Amino acid sequence: MVHIITNGEGAPHWLFLHGFLETSTIWSYLPLETLPGKKILIDLPGHGLSPLPSTLDNPSIAVFAEEIETHLKEINTQPLTVVGHSMGGYVGLELLSRKNLQIQRLVMINSNFWGDTKEKKKDRIRVADIAYKAKAIFINEAIPKLFYNPKLYHKEIEALKKEALLISADGIAYSSLAMRTRADFSQLVKENPEDFIFIHGSQDKLIPIKNIVEVGEKSRIHILKNTGHMAYIEASGDVCNILLEIGIVLKN
Repeated sequence: MVHIITNGEGAPHWLFLHGFLETSTIWSYLPLETLPGKKILIDLPGHGLSPLPSTLDNPSIAVFAEEIETHLKEINTQPLTVVGHSMGGYVGLELLSRKNLQIQRLVMINSNFWGDTKEKKKDRIRVADIAYKAKAIFINEAIPKLFYNPKLYHKEIEALKKEALLISADGIAYSSLAMRTRADFSQLVKENPEDFIFIHGSQDKLIPIKNIVEVGEKSRIHILKNTGHMAYIEASGDVCNILLEIGIVLKN
């Protein structure tokens, strides 16, 4: 059963999905209390207080989506605006495509909609292997590289490392391999541009802005200057203002 936290009430209803090596605690970097409506925060399977799926065979983002659908329908029947950071965006895409939940809009923060390249798929396997052999070393090296200027965020980086170290090797490996086999949703984005809003860092080294701009509508793409892969920390004010604009529109 996935761990779910809710706060706030009324419309709109938000669903926040964290990324790889993260938990729902990352959203504390944003003043979500300023957003109108009900906020639902979830620990994805294998992260935070959510256990891994019952079987570790065939890791899949679709399994994450199934877990969320199963438990979310018990507490929410209203249309949702999904906000996903990195891997959380991949889960959001899966949820949107399955159509088992009423998703009005998907906000992708430092995330993308295409499948892994051959080289990236090899890297996912390497990460899964490292999770068992040298988890701490991997986490200590990987997290600072997500920031454009890590020297400015020593406190935040140490907190993220501490949280990530609590994730089991199984959890890290499962997620890495699940991302490796995720579906390509480029066509979905092309055909339904009004369903998507992208928030991206101009200095995000993991995900090329060019690919997003070529497919997405420019009016729905927010590129934040001097920001890497961790926009919710590096540009928290800008991110919250964008979400607030969305919330006001939805509420009215």
